[in-house]
Amino acid sequence: MKDKKAEVTGILLMTISFFILLSLVSYNPTEEPTISPNIAITNKMGIIGVYTSHILIKMTIGYVSYIFPLLGVLWGWWVFRRRSGRELARLTLFTLALALIVSVAIGLPPVIRGTTGIGSYQYAGLVGGVLAKMSHDFLGPVGTVLLLLAGALVVGGGYFDLNIHRPVEKGVSLWSEFREKRRMGSLVRKKEEEKREHTEQLLSQLQ
Repeated sequence: MKDKKAEVTGILLMTISFFILLSLVSYNPTEEPTISPNIAITNKMGIIGVYTSHILIKMTIGYVSYIFPLLGVLWGWWVFRRRSGRELARLTLFTLALALIVSVAIGLPPVIRGTTGIGSYQYAGLVGGVLAKMSHDFLGPVGTVLLLLAGALVVGGGYFDLNIHRPVEKGVSLWSEFREKRRMGSLVRKKEEEKREHTEQLLSQLQ
């Protein structure tokens, strides 16, 4: 009985996820929940598809919202196969974090250009656009880019268990070696220059 419930739950999750995916694929920016019933709806999932795509794309993280149904299909298959969800939960958490970072990154260029209004968040969504605006106001464009890169590095390193300290330490070590070589090269050239000047002084005295 328990296995049967898991199979039914998995099928329902995959079905709902495919419904959401089709709603997003057939999303039309001109179709909103307030659309007149006299106007023909182009969304493949009808008025429910209009509501779904409007909420996910316009009100959350923009076109990055495609990740939601894809994760839903994956979760449905996982439940259907009755596998442990621990590793998938970890993947979901890091994927959503990365999706938010990508959404903010997409919303940053309109903010830098000074474009305002809800229309400027068309691709990033309201959440991504507002976070991009807040980051830009507090950190500026360069600071926001650095924050996004650091966030992506932390998320990627956290999921793949990468040792971020090691490459940073290696980079610092290589930079120190480079500076030391330049310093030694400068000292050698200085000594050679002093020897040459001393030799020229001795030759001039002999003459």
